[in-house]
Amino acid sequence: MTLAAPARPDWIADPAARRHRLESGSLWIRPSVGPDAAGDAAGAAAGDGPPPSLDELCGFAARRNPRRGFLFVSRILGRYAPARPAPLDDALARLAARLPADLPGPVLFVGVAAAGVAIGQRCWARFLDRTGRPDSVFVATSRHRFEAPLAYAFDEPHSHAPRHRMYRPLDAIARRRFAEARSVVVVDDEVTTGRTFAGFVAAHHRACPAARHFVHAVLTDWTTAPLDAAAPPGCTVRLVALARGRYHFERDPGFAPRMPDVTGDADPRWHPLTPGRARFGHLAPAALGDRPLPAVEPGARVLVLGAGEFQYPALLLAERYAGQGVDAWFQCTTRAPVLVGGPIDSVMTFDDPWGEGIPNFLYNVRPGQFDRVFVCHESDACAPPRALVDALGAEVLAFGDGAPLTASGR
Repeated sequence: MTLAAPARPDWIADPAARRHRLESGSLWIRPSVGPDAAGDAAGAAAGDGPPPSLDELCGFAARRNPRRGFLFVSRILGRYAPARPAPLDDALARLAARLPADLPGPVLFVGVAAAGVAIGQRCWARFLDRTGRPDSVFVATSRHRFEAPLAYAFDEPHSHAPRHRMYRPLDAIARRRFAEARSVVVVDDEVTTGRTFAGFVAAHHRACPAARHFVHAVLTDWTTAPLDAAAPPGCTVRLVALARGRYHFERDPGFAPRMPDVTGDADPRWHPLTPGRARFGHLAPAALGDRPLPAVEPGARVLVLGAGEFQYPALLLAERYAGQGVDAWFQCTTRAPVLVGGPIDSVMTFDDPWGEGIPNFLYNVRPGQFDRVFVCHESDACAPPRALVDALGAEVLAFGDGAPLTASGR
């Protein structure tokens, strides 16, 4: 049976609307003005100059995914292309400035894996810089399975790997703030239909009924309906975003991609559980501290890669090098399958380093593009992606539990 194409919305005739021809079909995009004027003013006040536009934030590509044929490719996130750390930090400072400082506490910040892990931690850090709140905790969802206390799970219906797991923090204080949080801020790169957020809100409220105020903080908002329609009774929902737009996608009838199995639902294999990881709770933003780092010549072009969900240390390291005059870039490997075309001009495929038997990808990076490449990974959780390391001539930086940052040769 062939499904009828959705009716074209009236706004497609607007001169501001643009059609993007993808391998999967036609995607129409139009920037729009959001209703949050106060938030827009607060976000603008957090940085110099106007906030980034929709064009500055993202491009558009085709997913290798039969459930959703298009992808919003962030230009600043460091997920599908290398990104300098300063524009990302500026954007997240603006996003954090849109969050109410007086959210009822305790306040739980959640980074949605995998795109929201690093930006969730940075948005939380900037919120604390502005408010000085002493009653918060950060936890990231994970697509990995652990022998750890599971608070709940929820699904991202359109995703290549739908199941998200939320683990209870290992630290007693963090665990108490998680359970008692009255406000929850969920950070992600974008929101389209809002179904994933609604699934999260329902799952969290069942497990932690103290939660009454939910905020979805995203770089780009593509929704066409309020997010509070499915909110539990007595709960409030608010959406804040840096930029807003409308989209309409018409899939080509012949588009039938073969999506690789990247669910990665393997049996737990990581022991022991490591406190201090984002998926097990943070009471304070992570920092590199005085860890010894490999010396890099000023002006050298350097790429710092995070492995999968292990992202924030890579961003911190890129920022450290940028502060030393290095031309530093940040990016993360991903399990998301995307087709080459448009803003995606290359893809490297390699076996996952976590023993789950699934392919992982790195986009828009070619051998020789950078003077040096560092791959950051969890020394207690996985081995470095050897094929990627060899192809890029990379150096491996292992982060252990409380151990100094160490480097092995390329």
